[in-house]
Amino acid sequence: MQRSFAIFSSIVVLASSASCGRLKEPTQEGTDAAAATPDGTSFDAIELDVGSETQAGTPAHGAVLTRHNDSGRTGANLFETALTPATVPGLRPLARIALDGEVYAQPLYAPQVQTGAGTRNLLIVATMNDSVYAFDADAPDAPVWKTGSNQELGVAGPTPRNIGGPNGILSTPAIDLAAGAVYVLARGCTGVDLQTCTQTLFVLDLASGAVKARTEITGAVPSASGATIAFDPNHHWSRAGLLLAKGFVYVAFAAGPLGDEHEEDFVYHGWVFKVSTADGTIADVFCTTPDGQGGGIWQGGGGLAASASNLLFASGNGIQIPVPDSPSGWPGRPVNTENSLVSLPLDEAWANAARTFFDDRSYASDGDVFQYIEKNDVDFGASGPAEIPGAGAIVAGAKSGTLYLLDEATLALLQPPLAGFTNLPRPAGQTLYVYSYDAPAILDSPVVWRADAAGGQYAYAYAWARQDYLKSFRYDYASRTLVPFAVSQSGGVMSSGAMLSLTAEGGKAGSAILWALSPRQDGQAGGQISAFDAATLALLWKGKVPARSRFVPPTIVDGKVFVPSTSSAAGTKQEMFVFGL
Repeated sequence: MQRSFAIFSSIVVLASSASCGRLKEPTQEGTDAAAATPDGTSFDAIELDVGSETQAGTPAHGAVLTRHNDSGRTGANLFETALTPATVPGLRPLARIALDGEVYAQPLYAPQVQTGAGTRNLLIVATMNDSVYAFDADAPDAPVWKTGSNQELGVAGPTPRNIGGPNGILSTPAIDLAAGAVYVLARGCTGVDLQTCTQTLFVLDLASGAVKARTEITGAVPSASGATIAFDPNHHWSRAGLLLAKGFVYVAFAAGPLGDEHEEDFVYHGWVFKVSTADGTIADVFCTTPDGQGGGIWQGGGGLAASASNLLFASGNGIQIPVPDSPSGWPGRPVNTENSLVSLPLDEAWANAARTFFDDRSYASDGDVFQYIEKNDVDFGASGPAEIPGAGAIVAGAKSGTLYLLDEATLALLQPPLAGFTNLPRPAGQTLYVYSYDAPAILDSPVVWRADAAGGQYAYAYAWARQDYLKSFRYDYASRTLVPFAVSQSGGVMSSGAMLSLTAEGGKAGSAILWALSPRQDGQAGGQISAFDAATLALLWKGKVPARSRFVPPTIVDGKVFVPSTSSAAGTKQEMFVFGL
């Protein structure tokens, strides 16, 4: 195992509970206040103004250093003052940036970095071509640096199915701003048809992009029978966003290019590796299914989450070994920790330390819920947990369109599961959807924002499930309950749902905007970036991009909106688009 890390002792994670001011709530719950909004102008029809000043003047220099903004995965940038519901209708295209590959990782933003070209606000973009770019976010005409042109991060291998094109960097990196380090997991391949691959955690210098250290990911765990289950880098992808917490980088894996090619055989597992930022050693390894197979950790690209003391994530469906002869023989509960929400201690060894939640309800018409989601791929794995700030609670979704509210420390349910998305019809006489593609899947973790209104009594969770409407849900800190709140009819029904982000000036009334990256509402090819009033879900503005990057939330900071426009479709221009005032 190659381990050559420099010493990095300082970890920076944005707080998720900053607040000021009060929210004016909607006067009528569950309604959509339609707004007349401009349709986004085509880039081909506008002169680009690169590096223009924002309407609010000097920005406050927010930061987006990790997937969905913080270790709680709230998806909220609480330091945005330039973009408000009043100013957003004035958004216009500022720049389009050429890239060398498809983007599945959320773009990151590191403010006030001392580079060889001077102090810059850096936009960090990772591509599936095993490249990482740093652009000047205020004048992105050429990269400040690029790592990958000389295959410093390896050669991206091909993908047989599911994700087309080269498959290099898939998960969102993480930035330690104080240490000046970018942590990125790259898949590099060699040999005939590039089918012999390694998974390597690289440390890049934030100012220059130079490779400072690397650790090849390897490891094994014992099964109950005493067998050794070894991590196979050829059968796995790292899709969940990387996590920095307490001096360690956490990296997760699910079904990969070869494992997914035989997904019905489940020739993969879910894995988590704990890597020291001090010396690059792998301090611990966890496998979701040492006595079975499957149980991948992908979360729609959402990042591994952390509370003060625990690592939190969701696993997908799996099977026991040997495979049951008939569906009726499938288990009614996990064999290990597949199809579960899982908690691991940050400060203790992981062996025999996992705490889990799985849906153990029974329905007369559908049978056991766990057995149902195992057989039909309607699992937890597509959506990760998100923290409700200051509540000691998390909210997570599932492919069934269900929302789960759980105690953060114990993973105990705080209320019955909430069937939040029901636009798609279910089969007659059934309370559950038959198969994952017939269900309103929630992808990535919900976005969460705590408002200052009513003395800070409420937080709001947002999700946009497949084949359903954008919806918000209100959390009551006093009763510890989550209830449906508002529905956006003006956003329409999206075939693939949408990936969300939120901006606000703390919890200030009237400042919060919910952002969604989705397919185009008119059914045409390409992507759409939309802005909604977070209180009412009224549509404020929308713009178009030529291609839709899947599983990527937009990044909004310092008055600018960064939207990848990439695809594996032949002829697609791989680009990043910038909108601003």
